[in-house]
Amino acid sequence: MHIESVFKSASNIVEFETVVNKVKEEISFFGYRYIYIPGSS
Repeated sequence: MHIESVFKSASNIVEFETVVNKVKEEISFFGYRYIYIPGSS
């Protein structure tokens, strides 16, 4: 599931907080910062 659809499916702030707490931040080999949710595609 893409991050955009996860955020759109959150119906209240508690669900949104649960998703945000799962977000991981990484830096790529080329120096770009990106975020992802483990287990989502």
